[in-house]
Amino acid sequence: MAAAAWDLDPRPAGTRPVAGRRRVAVRPRPRVQPLPRTAAVRQRRTQPSLRAAVYPRRRLAVVAVTVVAVAALLLVGVWSLWSAAATPAGVATAPIEVVIAPGDTVWDLAHAHAPAGQSPRIYVARILAVNDVDATALAPGTVLRLP
Repeated sequence: MAAAAWDLDPRPAGTRPVAGRRRVAVRPRPRVQPLPRTAAVRQRRTQPSLRAAVYPRRRLAVVAVTVVAVAALLLVGVWSLWSAAATPAGVATAPIEVVIAPGDTVWDLAHAHAPAGQSPRIYVARILAVNDVDATALAPGTVLRLP
């Protein structure tokens, strides 16, 4: 079984090296006795401090700010739910019909008419699926319905 590194130290316990090779015994530090409390120190501690007066006001301010923040978050959440419920998702708008002009592409139509937040690539696929046409077979004068 290998010995630990501290077991291999040849110096006797309680000594440490000092400048050179001399060894000096280490003495424990003397305990310091606390100073006796005077009447002035005791009197200062018994008087109410400024900190004790400020703490309740600070706590009241933190509670008030927290209540306002929570109320604002609740109002935003209720408003977003209400606005989502006000616009029915099942109501479809009438499809737009577009006549293809020379130089028009399905990609240009998708960029111009895609709903907000929807990728034009997905909208191109929807246009081609609704009209049952191929993008390469479009000719000027062709009427496309845009979903």
